Amino acid sequence: GQASSSQIDNSVNIGSVQSSSAYTGGLVGWFQSSQINNGLNTGSVQGYRSIGGLVGYSYSSQVSNSISTGFVSGTSSVGGLIGDGSDTDTDNTVNNSYWAIDSSSQASSFGENEDDSYVGLSLATLQCATEANTDSANSNCVSSDGLNEGLTTPMTLFNEWDQAIQNEQALWSFGTTHD
Repeated sequence: GQASSSQIDNSVNIGSVQSSSAYTGGLVGWFQSSQINNGLNTGSVQGYRSIGGLVGYSYSSQVSNSISTGFVSGTSSVGGLIGDGSDTDTDNTVNNSYWAIDSSSQASSFGENEDDSYVGLSLATLQCATEANTDSANSNCVSSDGLNEGLTTPMTLFNEWDQAIQNEQALWSFGTTHD
């Protein structure tokens, strides 16, 4: 589907998404001048071109506190969280968002940026965190220098995700290391 000038909050997809055309994502295929806050995809996403675990193609849009762990495949412009977008668009931003590189079969995602904590990690690392703001000081989920995760600096996993509240309840439940 398409989202234009929209805000998508607290959305989840657990089903399989398949398309024989371009612009396919776990939540949105074509994403323009919009926002996703607290998005989750665990379903597989398959298509032709511009295929992403959460968003197929992003233009002038923002994604925050989102994650995709589902399998993602396509012919070209395929990414773990976002498949493709405009390289010259400085309004495209992604913060504190992740994809599982092993379960998605995607080592990269459009616009990935370590400084904004928009990175791919193993599913085991993502599942290890049992609370928001997980770092090397409060867990053994991530390394103190980021090298074990293939990063150049240490990271805080699920940074500020504990501030996501809906109806006076915490939105994200981290559970145990097997969730």
